[in-house]
Amino acid sequence: MQGQKNTVFVLKEPEALPHHYDMGWEYFLPGDQVTVSLAGGETMKGVVSDVMPDGSAVWIRANGGGRRLFGLHDGAEIRVTAAVPRPNIN
Repeated sequence: MQGQKNTVFVLKEPEALPHHYDMGWEYFLPGDQVTVSLAGGETMKGVVSDVMPDGSAVWIRANGGGRRLFGLHDGAEIRVTAAVPRPNIN
C-alpha cells in the first residue's frame, strides 16, 4: 500500500467545534449551597439557582441578596459546601 494517504479528517473551521469547559460547574445542581471566592479576595455564600448545560456559567442566589451570574472568565472559584442529593445513575 505504498503511496496511499491515510487522512482521518481535515479540520477547516476549528471555531465551529463545540466548546467544553473543565471547571466542573456543569455538575452543580440547583439547591447546592456554595461558597464563591472572587479574584479580588471577596467571598460570598449562596445557593445555586441555575447552571448552563456546558458549565460555562452558573447563577448563584446570594445569602441575603439577589441572584448573580458567574461566567468562566470572571475568575471565580465556586465550591459546594452542602450538596443536594444526586440522582443514582447506574
